[in-house]
Formats: sequence, C-alpha cells, structure tokens
Amino acid sequence: MKSASSLMKNTLFLTGSNIILRLCALCFQAYLASNIGAQQLGIFGIITSVGVVFATISISGVRFSVTRLAAEEVSRGNLYPKALMKCAFRYGIVFGILSWAGMYFSAPFLSRCYIGDTGAEIPLRIMAAAMPAIALSACIEGYFTAKQKVLRLILTQLTAQGLRMLFAVVMFSLFLKKGIFPADILAGAFFVGETSFAVGMFILYFAEIRKAKEKKKASSFMPKLVKTALPLAVSAYMRTGLSSVGQVIIPAGLKKSGMESAGAFSVYGIITQMAMPVIMFPTALLSAMGDILVPRLTEAQVKGHKTGISYIVNRSLRLGMVFSFGVMGVMLFYSGELGEMIYKSAEAGQYIKIFAPLIPVIYIDCITDGCLKGLGQQVYSMVFNVLEGIINVTLLFIFLPKAAMLAYIAVMYLKESFNAVLSLRCLSKVTKVRFEPCVMLCILVCLCGAWLLGEIMAWHSLIARIITYCVLYVVLLYLLNGVTRDDIKWITSLFRNNKI
Repeated sequence: MKSASSLMKNTLFLTGSNIILRLCALCFQAYLASNIGAQQLGIFGIITSVGVVFATISISGVRFSVTRLAAEEVSRGNLYPKALMKCAFRYGIVFGILSWAGMYFSAPFLSRCYIGDTGAEIPLRIMAAAMPAIALSACIEGYFTAKQKVLRLILTQLTAQGLRMLFAVVMFSLFLKKGIFPADILAGAFFVGETSFAVGMFILYFAEIRKAKEKKKASSFMPKLVKTALPLAVSAYMRTGLSSVGQVIIPAGLKKSGMESAGAFSVYGIITQMAMPVIMFPTALLSAMGDILVPRLTEAQVKGHKTGISYIVNRSLRLGMVFSFGVMGVMLFYSGELGEMIYKSAEAGQYIKIFAPLIPVIYIDCITDGCLKGLGQQVYSMVFNVLEGIINVTLLFIFLPKAAMLAYIAVMYLKESFNAVLSLRCLSKVTKVRFEPCVMLCILVCLCGAWLLGEIMAWHSLIARIITYCVLYVVLLYLLNGVTRDDIKWITSLFRNNKI
C-alpha cells in the first residue's frame, strides 16, 4: 500500500507539473509572438534545435544510467550511493565540457552554413555555456528519480523555468527597443534557467548526503555507468541529430521554393513555435498513463500474465483513442478562435486546423511507445524513431523546394503515420491488439454530436464553448458505451493498488 501510495503521488505530481510547465511555456510563447514576431521565433527555434543536439551530447545517457544504478544500490540497502554520484559527476563533466567546446567553437560555422543566419553565432555561444550545468543536473535528476523524490525535482524545475521567463521579460522590456537581437536575450534566458536548475539540484543533493557515509570506491561504478549510458547516448545522438537536420531543412527548402528568407522563418515559427505547442499541450495528460503503464506491463510480463498484458494494452489504446479524438475535435472546431485568443494570429489557427487530424496518430503512437517500453521492446521503438527521422529528412530535402508547404504537410502526415503503424505492428507481435471499428464510429458520432449541441447553445465565450463540448462529448460517450463504468474503475485502480 505504501508503494501504491508513492506511485500515485509521484504520478499526480509529474502530471500536474507537466501541465503547469506546458501552460507556462504556452503563455510565454504567446508573449514572445506578440513582442518579437513569428520570424524571430522561427530563427530561435532553429537555434534551439541545434542546442538540443549539444545538450544530448552533454547528457550522453547519464540520467537513465544513474537512475538504474542508484535504484540497484538503494534496493541493496545503500541509501546514499555517494561513490556512484562521484563517478557520474566525472562522466558528466567530461561530456559537458566536450559539448561546450564543440558548440562554442563551431558556432560561426553553424550560424553561417547550417542555420543560414550569421546572427545565430552569439546565441549559440551563450547557450554553449549552459552545457556543463545540463550534464551535472542530469546526474542529480537521475539520483532523485531513483529515490522517488519527485516533488524536489518538480519544485526546482518550476523555479528555474520561472527565473528563465522572468529574465527574458525583464531583458525584453529594457533592451528590445535598443537593437538587441531577440535570440541573444532568449539564449541568455536559456542559460539562466539551466544554470539555476543545476544550482538548485546541487543544493538539494548536498543537503541530503551531507551526513551519509559510504565505503565503496567510485572506480567500481565507472564500467557499469559507461556500459549503460553509451548505448543510450548513441541512439539519442542519432535521433536528435536527424530531428535538428529536419528542422533546418524546412526554412532552407522554403527559400528554395521561392519564398523570401523572412517569410520562410515566419512560416516555420508559426508552425513549430505557435501551432504545434497548442496541438501537443494535451499530451501532458498522457504522461501519467505512460508512467503507470511501463511498470504494470513489466510486472505482467515477468509473471507471464499474457491475458493481463493484452487487457492493459487494448484498454489503454481504446481510452487513448477516445481522448485523442476528443482533443482533435477541440483543435478542429475551434482552431481559428484558439489562434486569435492565444497568439492573435489567424495563420496560427489555420495551421492548428490543418494538423488537427494528425492528433490521434501522434497520441496513439505515444501510448504505443509506452507499451513497447513496458514490454522490453524499447529498442524497436528507438529504431522506428530513427527511421522516421531519416524519412523526414529525405522527403523534405527532395520535395520541399518543389511543393513548399504542401510538401511539408504531406511529409508530416506520412512520417507520423509510418511511425505509428510500425509501432502498432510491433506491439501486435508481442500481444494481441484488437481493432474495434464500432468504437471508432461511436467516437466520431459523439464528437460531431457534442459540437452540434454546443453550437445550438450558442455561448459567446470560447472557453465556455470548449468546456460545453468536452462535457457533452464525455456524456454522449458514456450514454453510447464509448466509455464504460469499467473503464473509469480500471483507470482509478491503476493509482490505488499494485494488482494487474
């Protein structure tokens, strides 16, 4: 019961913090869109994609490796594995400095030849200074995750992100009208956020282990750490590298199609920095299900409960379908008003509507990946993500200069569908996956019915209309058995106990 209570608290904390962080990020994006415009957002989005690659190098798999090894030590009675952490810090310092040096000294080349904007050099060098902090904070994140002290991570992360946004707002109010490049300020805010997070993590870590004693030597952990971390690091390098190349190709391909540089960066900024954050915002609620599914499916697999595995997988997919189609309805029916309300941009609303039908594919793929990880098939999930990245880069490179935005939209649908189909096929080989056309029809009927009934009520407030739609959607699903009482009991039981 203590384990179940801890699982429930941690899951709720993670979900709540994820929602708060995404909501803050969405509000911050809206603030940036109104103050610096879509073009500057697009430029910084490209710079950030490069920063993510170097951040991945600085972490190099150490977070997961520390979590796994620390959990093993704690299970053996070693509650404060200081030797492991010393080893992790050395590993982190090495990769953090390598990442900093690579990003700092390659900044002129990357800004000129890769990003295509010479003004990106200074932001890249500012962001590079945060790489050692990212590496070290990842070590402590892994430690606290292993010890299930999630609240400390959440509060520190919220504080760091608050400082990051506060720094940006203050600097914009002081220097934006004085000719300072907006990306310089945003890069400075990135440095402040990551550094303050690392400082907070160190304060909490040293407060916890100051009286702890351990006789083990750090050298005994280094082979284990490297063996666990490096395979994860290599796969992460490939995934983030392909993602970054795909991001850079978009504005470059739009320019080749005949679009001006400012227009290309503006369209890229509207799609990636404005429309997609709105579309992906509800996935914060799916993280709770993912966090619960992995240990539940692993337990069922270890015990040989094949029927239990099939039950969990199929019920998760069906409820994920219900949720994703409901979100699709919100984005599809209210896209224009959402774009105007959040960003004061009709174009952002148009792209939200264009990509809304893709929501069920993306969300179901997230749940499928969680199921594959829980069943020990994460290697296949990694391979599918890499293949998706290769397809994305190849098709964008070939077709974007010829068909511009039409090509981008088509490639987006193709790559996401490709990944989802492969993941579902892999999952169907591990366990029996049922496809229920009647449930799909029921969901579509409820979706359209909720919208029509909501429009009849003719609320003037957008928020009131969305809430009305959501309530009616759930009520209609319940009445037509799209969601049953058993479904509700099953979800709550995942939080209450450790039984399959």
